[in-house]
Amino acid sequence: MSLDTVGIDFEDVDETKMTFGIPTEYSRRYLRHAAFCGGDFAFQVGAVVINADGDVLALRDPKTGFLSLPRSQVSSQLDDLVQDPLRFVEEQTGLKIERLPLVPASKRYRNPDTDDWGRLKEDIVFEEYATPTTNPFSLALEVAWYDEFDRRSLRQTVVSWHSGVVRGRPDKCASWSFIPREEMLKIMHEQSARMLVPVRTLELFLNLYDVTQSRQADKR
Repeated sequence: MSLDTVGIDFEDVDETKMTFGIPTEYSRRYLRHAAFCGGDFAFQVGAVVINADGDVLALRDPKTGFLSLPRSQVSSQLDDLVQDPLRFVEEQTGLKIERLPLVPASKRYRNPDTDDWGRLKEDIVFEEYATPTTNPFSLALEVAWYDEFDRRSLRQTVVSWHSGVVRGRPDKCASWSFIPREEMLKIMHEQSARMLVPVRTLELFLNLYDVTQSRQADKR
């Protein structure tokens, strides 16, 4: 997946502080007017975990056989998930996972002076001097059914996506394996239309990871 410079006015940009734009539909979905009761929401953590080769950790659903990125159980308590966001992956796999710092993305608007919200256009950009962080690299809104107090509950779910790395090349097992990144993307695209959010999340991660690796290489 290549980076480009769409939307950058080169006359206004200091070449020593160049940013790279990624046009993305993923950043253009807004709830312009919305107010929710806290009881409407639940929380979940997702993870993109790689090994030393850059392959992506995939978990196999025992019921469907689908491969997916790791995700925690849904919780109504945000604190349950933010203290140690990758612990659930270790509990599911037995792997020792470290948090992976990534260069954070920000936005550059192509037409910030427009009066028409619907015509606002932006790029996801990487500022040259941005410091890699282990903060969530993506947030998503989904709807999830889950069990709560012996009954089924449907909630608007906020999914916080984090990045991690496993040192070395652990062997695969029946319930999980490491899959080359492009192959994993292809599998997720083919499995189900419901995989849209994880697919977009993995695509974003790969862009952030590639930029992070490139900048680390430039410093050596």
